[in-house]
Amino acid sequence: MFKVKTEEFRAHKLILDIRCPALKTTAATHTQPHFDGQTIMRDRRTTSGTDNSSTVVVIQDMEPKDFKALLHFIYTDSLPKEHRNNEEMATNLLAAADKYDLTRMKLYCGNILSKRPTVDSVTTTIAQAHKHHCTELKDACIKFINSSERTRDDVLSSEGYKELKATCPEVALEILENSDIFKKAVERQQDVPEERSAGNHLEARRGQGVSRPRKYYPRNVATTHWSSDEE
Repeated sequence: MFKVKTEEFRAHKLILDIRCPALKTTAATHTQPHFDGQTIMRDRRTTSGTDNSSTVVVIQDMEPKDFKALLHFIYTDSLPKEHRNNEEMATNLLAAADKYDLTRMKLYCGNILSKRPTVDSVTTTIAQAHKHHCTELKDACIKFINSSERTRDDVLSSEGYKELKATCPEVALEILENSDIFKKAVERQQDVPEERSAGNHLEARRGQGVSRPRKYYPRNVATTHWSSDEE
């Protein structure tokens, strides 16, 4: 049994074993009083003073509605109908999918979050994608940022991007590296050494006294000038 806040949820061990071994392992662990840094704790409830007890797994880092949706996905491979386009829930479940190694749910949530990105939300979304190892979602965010010059400029000048540079500088740099501005700057920088190399080569030839080849005429041979009239 799982307890989230004040609500309790039951799940079949066989289903968890097949569909989500990480969550099943959590439920089967009795030796550790805490799991994942106080995220999950054990609560053994006794009945009628006997030694028989049922184990309750207390989930502390999720809301009941999110955990219910998590179990729904484990059983059906989809979210409840009313939450299939819920971006807030998709963000919450993205973290759970990464934690419990639910690859299909991670892709599912990433697909929801990649449908309607905005200038205001994309930096938060890409930070979550990076944190929870969702490469497809990160690529979708970068594609949106570079979809137009105006979008790119608006994102790079936004408060969200400033915060991203402070909290996740490697992602902020990755955004720049994939922008047209950065790519063109790199191309120009690569052209400079070639121009310098050509210039240095010419200067070296001049320094060595290399000049254009002169015309050579055999000695004692006079140059003949032809006239248009015969003599």
